[in-house]
Amino acid sequence: MLRLTSIILAIVCSVSMAFAAGGIDDLFPPSSPTPTPPGKPEEGGPSKPKPTPPPAAPVFPGTCKNMALPSGKTLNYCVHSYQKDQIPQNVIYYFHGLNGKPSDLALFLDARSPFYSVIKTVQDRAPIYVALSFGPRESIPVEPTGDDPATLRDLVDVAMPAIENDYIFYGIRPARHLIGMSLGGYNALTVAALRPKVFTSVMAICPALIDFNPFEQAEVTNYISRGGPWIQTPLVTDMISAIRTKFKTVDVWNGRNPMSQMRAGKYRNVNLYLSTGDRDEYGFFEGAEAFAAAAQQAGSPLVYEPTNGGHCTADLRSFQSFLSNALK
Repeated sequence: MLRLTSIILAIVCSVSMAFAAGGIDDLFPPSSPTPTPPGKPEEGGPSKPKPTPPPAAPVFPGTCKNMALPSGKTLNYCVHSYQKDQIPQNVIYYFHGLNGKPSDLALFLDARSPFYSVIKTVQDRAPIYVALSFGPRESIPVEPTGDDPATLRDLVDVAMPAIENDYIFYGIRPARHLIGMSLGGYNALTVAALRPKVFTSVMAICPALIDFNPFEQAEVTNYISRGGPWIQTPLVTDMISAIRTKFKTVDVWNGRNPMSQMRAGKYRNVNLYLSTGDRDEYGFFEGAEAFAAAAQQAGSPLVYEPTNGGHCTADLRSFQSFLSNALK
């Protein structure tokens, strides 16, 4: 069960691993008949095949669209709602991981996703989920410098109100919540540091947190060595390449790195949750531990729940408790 959970979560996070190549349907093949052991007579007649699991489907229908923004960028988004005629108290926004896409939200909400056990318990209070993306390499590419980047203004002041207007009546605004996974977790933390009052709660699942200089190759090599037998060098190399391409220098990187933001006290007014597996293939467990220690030193509220497993494995019980308490 733990292995199956890790597989599904890895797909949701858009990790480019071999088992993700065939898509979610390949993870749930039809059941085959249970064979009778050699030399043992069949009891009660021939064995019958186990029931075939239902076809993969999101918990509820989704619609994906594009939106042109004032900055000239195009936002890709997918909206999943239980029913359009109800007035929602909450809306949950979702940031995908590296090389992902907004339609990955359908996997997060799929009835066979481990997160379904959480989603179904709050569906009456959280009827709308919205995935936001500016492209596969960066779910929300907030500019690397500046306290009020244009992309963030587009997102918070233009896109989110426009999307909500399609699902909200009588001028009632819902409470906004944010879930980010992997690189999406990093981006969720970045947005929360810049606009701490926008979201009622922020949940980072296996966020891309590192506590070393990604521009020093010796430090990268040491990081891989510390990661244990489960760390995958190609994944770390891809992550480091993405960081260097976007941030150019370590000073620019430190200016946005959530680790630096936590130590500077930028999350003191953010209702924050974090969960990471202790065998994360990117090595993000080390960063999660450092982030939690920094939160304690800064006096910032953080619910941190490490768990057993690989990339984007989460502690579902604490995640459900946090989300349920955060929803109005």
